[in-house]
Amino acid sequence: MKKRKHHVYVLRCEKNGSYYTGYAINYQRRVQQHNAGRGAKYTRAFGPCTLLVAWEYTSRSVALRAEYQFKQLPRAVKVRYVHDPHAWVQDSVRCLGVAYSAPDRAP
Repeated sequence: MKKRKHHVYVLRCEKNGSYYTGYAINYQRRVQQHNAGRGAKYTRAFGPCTLLVAWEYTSRSVALRAEYQFKQLPRAVKVRYVHDPHAWVQDSVRCLGVAYSAPDRAP
């Protein structure tokens, strides 16, 4: 059986420059949903959104813990991790104690 991939992704909302962090199995489809007005209420209000980075995790529970952990960070720290996604991988793995895959950067 093929294992599902679990992702935490970060979007930048164009109307106010804020970050939106979410969890998805297929983050590319989820970004399209956000931009089509079928995503979260927040992104409907402040979209369109641009994908900044997505990280892949080994399980849903690990991804959801990483999402929560990222959401608790101050914006300045989030900006640093968005610009250096490998630093987030290293730091979150150290805190969560899990395996990881390299982050996907937006083009």
